[in-house]
Order: sequence, then structure tokens, then C-alpha cells
Amino acid sequence: MGRSTLYQFKKDVLSIVAQLNHGVRHDDCETLKRQMIFVQTQLFHSLYHDPGISAEAKEALMHYHLKSVKSTIDDRRHGRLREIGASAPAPR
Repeated sequence: MGRSTLYQFKKDVLSIVAQLNHGVRHDDCETLKRQMIFVQTQLFHSLYHDPGISAEAKEALMHYHLKSVKSTIDDRRHGRLREIGASAPAPR
């Protein structure tokens, strides 16, 4: 199970996001990250409630989704800290 289901999940998320953008170039990764998390969340919820998906596959998907969301939150926190540090007045 695990790897093939997870691989297909990741591939589906990337494919959907690519189709959403229709080849539009984004200068920053924030837009793509938001889209990826949104699509991943929607797909995860639909798979999690699908009775045809094994409990083992659901657990693997849940752990992957959790890691992705935590990583995104950490990126945003550290980004804000960098912004605050950059805008703070220099010590005298």
C-alpha cells in the first residue's frame, strides 16, 4: 500500500494545481503553496471518507498531510519573523 497510494496522491495534487494554473507563471511560491495545501486538503478529506480506501492508506495519507500543513505553518511563521526583523530599526 503506502508508497503507491501516497505517490498517486502527490501526483494527483500536482496535476490538479497545474491544471488550475493553465501554465500561468507565478513569481513567488506562496500562491502555489496555498493552492497545493488547498487541493491536498480537499483530496485528503474525500479519500479519508472513502470506504474503499484501507485504514493503512488513510493513516499514511493523514501523516503526509499533517507534515505538509506543519511545514507550511512553520514557513509562514519564519517568514513573518524575517519580515519583522528586516523592518525593525537597527540598534544604535
